[in-house]
Amino acid sequence: IPYPLLWLRYNAFIILYPLGTASEIALSIKALPYLKVLVEETLFLTLRMPNSLNFAFDFYVLMRSCIFCYLPGFPFLYSHMLAQRKKILSKSKSE
Repeated sequence: IPYPLLWLRYNAFIILYPLGTASEIALSIKALPYLKVLVEETLFLTLRMPNSLNFAFDFYVLMRSCIFCYLPGFPFLYSHMLAQRKKILSKSKSE
């Protein structure tokens, strides 16, 4: 890979990754009211009690929970990308 493309690949994420994550969280939050209506009206991917499995599942609650997974996940993945950037760019400079 030519060095300018390699450099762009390992530096563009510094801005694009937080921007993409923030956009995904914002759009998910914005979609929650529509999802709640969908789940309440159609029981979309929802299983209510009582049933033969004796198990309840609510798709709306799952989607709300997924948004909070970004909080611990983002710093972990971002720091991993920074470590990869340091490893790859230091290796390509020495070559």
